[in-house]
Amino acid sequence: MFEGICDGSAAVRLGEKQLLVAYDERNSFYLFDIDGGRYQQEIPFHEMLQLDGRAEADIEGAAISGDSIWWIGSHGLDGSAEHAPNRHVLFQTGSVISSEGQLAITRSPADILPLLLSDNSIRSILTDEVLQRPPKKGGFNIEGLAADADGNLLVALRSPLSSDSALVIRLRNTAAGLVPAGHYLLDLGGRGIRDIISVADGYLLIAGNTGGGGHFALFHWAPGSVAREVAEIPAGINAEALIEFADHWLVLSDDGKVTRPDSDANDGDRGCDRIYKKNPLGGGHKNVFFRAVKIPR
Repeated sequence: MFEGICDGSAAVRLGEKQLLVAYDERNSFYLFDIDGGRYQQEIPFHEMLQLDGRAEADIEGAAISGDSIWWIGSHGLDGSAEHAPNRHVLFQTGSVISSEGQLAITRSPADILPLLLSDNSIRSILTDEVLQRPPKKGGFNIEGLAADADGNLLVALRSPLSSDSALVIRLRNTAAGLVPAGHYLLDLGGRGIRDIISVADGYLLIAGNTGGGGHFALFHWAPGSVAREVAEIPAGINAEALIEFADHWLVLSDDGKVTRPDSDANDGDRGCDRIYKKNPLGGGHKNVFFRAVKIPR
């Protein structure tokens, strides 16, 4: 168990012993031991990014690239189908936490939706109708980010699907900035992408429903090849983020809506996110945690 927050919406490994995790209900990063327990440090980024108000950035993807980390927000509408500017962020930080408990911002936050829409082939998929839907009803929703060996980025979408295939968009990283460089359509059995990571021989990704629930699986994919399923993810795990280790993959679960006992609630139970927000103990409540599962390689 990883204690103090309810999900790992995006995560990267720092060295051999630590994970840096984003919680999509808070504008903070959390440093954990790889074996779990309570987080060791909270690193707020709201002021660093000069976000508007207190609305969440909804960080959903992260990728190590050299000595830096890229982070990306969902870029989708909120649950009420309203524009949510704080979610429209792609930014880069260093990978070393300072003695003051901060991460340096090495590339300022940017909204990449206009960049994506400048590519006609992508625009034909991200239609006005798609962009007006909430994410869980097939609207635009980024949930994964990976970097290749040359520092280029792959942006993976949970939704929309295109002819039942999941969409991965390549952004070339040039001296002048990021440039759209094509896209890929992956057959994942009618599912979208919940996370994507770079591995030695391509990419590993989590496939899951574009809405909630359903069956999750790990797929391996390399450009020019067909995605193939390599492992099932156990039932009950709402797979959200993926970390590679030498002998296993660690899948982090989104437990925000998992109902757990809370004596402060009228009926004695609340979803984890509700406990975090409503109980006076907040992240200190014993039932505020998210699970993870090891998948053997």
